[in-house]
Amino acid sequence: MLLLLALLVVQTEAAPQPDFPVPARHVIRRFELVGEDGRSIGPLTGTRTETFDALGRLHRWEERGADGTRNITWIAVFEGDTPAPAQSAYWTEGQALPYLEEVVATEDGRIYDVLYGDLGRKRRREMRVYLDDAGRELYQEYFAPRSQEKYSEETYRYDASDNLVQKTWRRLDGRRAIETRYAIEERDTAGRWTARRVVVDGEPTSFETREIVDGPGLRARPSAAAGPVEPSARILPVPFARGVVSTRTNGESSPSFTGDGRTVLFTRYGDDWTQQGLFLASFEDGAWREPEPLTRAGTAYNGALSPLGDRIVFCRRNDAQPGADVYLVERTQDGWAAPVDLTRRDGLRGSYFHLDGADVLTYHRDGDLFARTLGSRDEAALGAPVVTADGTEFSPWKSPGGGLLLFTRYVEGAPARSGVFASRREEGGWGRPLRLAVPYGWGAQVSADGEDLVYVLAGDVCSVPLALLDLP
Repeated sequence: MLLLLALLVVQTEAAPQPDFPVPARHVIRRFELVGEDGRSIGPLTGTRTETFDALGRLHRWEERGADGTRNITWIAVFEGDTPAPAQSAYWTEGQALPYLEEVVATEDGRIYDVLYGDLGRKRRREMRVYLDDAGRELYQEYFAPRSQEKYSEETYRYDASDNLVQKTWRRLDGRRAIETRYAIEERDTAGRWTARRVVVDGEPTSFETREIVDGPGLRARPSAAAGPVEPSARILPVPFARGVVSTRTNGESSPSFTGDGRTVLFTRYGDDWTQQGLFLASFEDGAWREPEPLTRAGTAYNGALSPLGDRIVFCRRNDAQPGADVYLVERTQDGWAAPVDLTRRDGLRGSYFHLDGADVLTYHRDGDLFARTLGSRDEAALGAPVVTADGTEFSPWKSPGGGLLLFTRYVEGAPARSGVFASRREEGGWGRPLRLAVPYGWGAQVSADGEDLVYVLAGDVCSVPLALLDLP
């Protein structure tokens, strides 16, 4: 921090600012009030001035109120041609010393942690930032300063001209979320926005205009390297519905959602993971409610919920036979009916199920994946390239419409070949599976809103933003 401290001496309106190189790009943003139609009604409420270096990296911004009073200033120092700063700091009006931030990046430059600390306090992780191949912010995670637990996250989306068009922030406990959309109304010749409306949770909040001045010698912004990244360093999965579905004290597994994503079926177990119970939880009034046990089903090993939530296929371990005994329970006007033995009725054996809206059941047995229609005795193997000769493939999930397949593959003694895989349907079958950059787990599926990958990791149902994953 010595470099930044040398630059950031006591800052006041009268004191000189640190001597930075002449900026290659200068941007002035103006914020105005808006009416119900989202149009500007004035007056000016503030400005934000941004300066970029010759590589197009933001190294300083300053916000001022309508009267010109400086509210906050942020600066950064870069080392080399990396997209992430090495150090940064910010201070507010009347503040003598800056709040210092140290940045620790991964070797490939796609992820960096911001460590916050000032006045001799221990530096702690404040946020983790993920960059895409173009060096743009793709996703951020926020951490509590004391416990260092992740408590919220933010996802960014861009258009083809590199303009931010959507920003979504949400708390992990589900109690609050904020969606900000940017409706671009005017662009310059390079496609960059010069006027846009800001809409927060469906309500217009401000109208912004900006003036962009490019200086000489401006080069393309440095991209984050797109080299291989170890899954354990790539993402930080977080418990899904912490304290409700994922408790950390019990073991939770085999999540399965209705089509609208508002009901989840999962299993929970204590000391004996072979003896699990089925539980159902619903999302109401912005939060996941306490799950209820499905006592009608008895013990279970794993199960799957139909898209309408009216059918559950589950299995019980039977070590005397290959596969597991399979059962079906259906919801009636009087509640859940007694389980029907599909092994005895249809000769069905298997586990780790996915049930789609057409009653097609995809499942695992003896290391392979199969599909059949409920009530039928005919089954079809998924085959290569999904199924391999030396691997065990299980826990399949298909997207609505059947265009995407997720599954887990385990290859003994080969961790680099084991993990969660994704495959797209092609003419004549499934395409070559791609291993996703997440730690090994199972039960992977895409959430109903298309924002997250939900899967089981080390006895917890966890989630990972899809924005971080390169789905095929």
